[in-house]
Amino acid sequence: MVDVGHTDWKSFLRAFPRAVIDVAATFAAFAVAAWATLVPFYVFDNPNSFGYIAFFASANVVVYALARMYSYLWEFASVDEALRLLVASIVGAAVGDVLGYLLFGVRYPLRVYAVAWMIYFAISASARFAVRVWSGRKSWSVLGASVSGLPRTLVVGAGETGSVVVKRMLACDPAMIGCPVALVDDDSAKLGRYIHGVRVMGGCSSIPELSKLLRVEQIVIATPSADKGQRDLILSPAVKPPLT
Repeated sequence: MVDVGHTDWKSFLRAFPRAVIDVAATFAAFAVAAWATLVPFYVFDNPNSFGYIAFFASANVVVYALARMYSYLWEFASVDEALRLLVASIVGAAVGDVLGYLLFGVRYPLRVYAVAWMIYFAISASARFAVRVWSGRKSWSVLGASVSGLPRTLVVGAGETGSVVVKRMLACDPAMIGCPVALVDDDSAKLGRYIHGVRVMGGCSSIPELSKLLRVEQIVIATPSADKGQRDLILSPAVKPPLT
């Protein structure tokens, strides 16, 4: 049974702090932009400015909500989410400016809007991607990935899929449990390289040796192109101790 009310309440609690940050960022952006562009009187001396900026902030929040900026799992955000955030911030600024002018009759110099948008976007993006950066460090330390009770994992495949697997593990994704201690790949050009701080330590033939050396507890195959025969070949030496 799906508890819709509980899910909506949790979603609201997750979204509310970000909405508050976006509102505060809008006010801060206009205040700083007015001083930075040497026209503070346009903002601070206009009696309608507070209502106008409050409406502008509301427009930003509504546009962000429609663009699902409060629904994304920012722990796994990437360039795609950054581009969506960029577009949403531009649309929000345009909507706020046009409707705000029609309702309040307020219009600032163009340079104020340009600087305010840059400041707002910087704060808005930083608040969201800080979640991404922080979550990505949950299983990370200066000396490499830390175990924290998670199974020590050897990832087979140092390509795009392997990168995603390592990233999700380091972010403590409950659907991808493990602590990546090394990767293996038969492409010799990748040997010694690092993916999200985890080193490519050998080819598939080195799985038994690395499993013993690194006390590996689970192996994740991150090579979508591998058929059943290749997967069996990869795992055949790994079923021996210490994995059993």
